[in-house]
Amino acid sequence: LIIIFIILASLYESFIQPFIIMLSVPLSLVGVFLAFVIAGYPFDSSAYIGVILLAGIVVNNSIILVDHINLTRKNSGLGLVDSIIKGSKERIRPVFTTTSTTVLGLLPMLLIQLDTGQRQIWSSLALATLGGLTTSAFFIFLVTPIFYYEFSRNKDQAKLKT
Repeated sequence: LIIIFIILASLYESFIQPFIIMLSVPLSLVGVFLAFVIAGYPFDSSAYIGVILLAGIVVNNSIILVDHINLTRKNSGLGLVDSIIKGSKERIRPVFTTTSTTVLGLLPMLLIQLDTGQRQIWSSLALATLGGLTTSAFFIFLVTPIFYYEFSRNKDQAKLKT
């Protein structure tokens, strides 16, 4: 995660936007926790692999949103709030489409009924990823725009004062 943050910081030439993007990872862990509590599965080593997989997917979804808000803000001439709303509206379908295809692709891994003992390995990996993805898709569109607004507003106010 630190390497991802460093790469994002160099791409965005900022520490704030990568921070906003990386916020999606701990928020997705809420879904992982809830999924394991509800399913009654033990959190084992394959669940950790699922969390690593989840972190990559969630960061990608958040990058898609933040980058599009940046482009909308730069190219449309709209204000901060309007750019956030427009950018979020335009990216809700792609993010939910990629999330739903991943969820549907992982469902067989969760529901597989093998007699060989491999069931627990694949089910834990799928459950961690599915639980985190379902909650993160909603958190990305609730929390990311709020933090984007707060940090961008403060940055804009600082520019106006100078």
